[in-house]
Amino acid sequence: GVTVFALVIVRIVVRALNRAPPPLPSIPSFQQWVAHFTHGSLYVLMFAAPLTGYLLSNRMGEAIVLFGSVTLPPFVVADQAQMALMESVHKWINYSLIGIAMLHVLAAFKHHMIDRDATLRRMWLS
Repeated sequence: GVTVFALVIVRIVVRALNRAPPPLPSIPSFQQWVAHFTHGSLYVLMFAAPLTGYLLSNRMGEAIVLFGSVTLPPFVVADQAQMALMESVHKWINYSLIGIAMLHVLAAFKHHMIDRDATLRRMWLS
């Protein structure tokens, strides 16, 4: 999870430095809004999933060891009462991430196979 968190930070920096191309003019404004919302949600959830996993491990009293050698400090103390809540939050964040990622993939294939526009090719290049 810590490695995923680091990769998400790298992805956010890369995206900030290399802006996404504007949507194709043929895409209706509602679809543009949904795409914008979906992308934002993906970034928020990609950030939140490893963060809540880290906090969950802290609440469980588990040590977080990076690459088998570096023990990371806990942000919060072990707490069995809050562990169940954090576990539920972490689980639903991950379910949401999976669902929105699936929506994103389906939309890309819809643009490629049904609309036959350049959206999927542009995604690969950006």
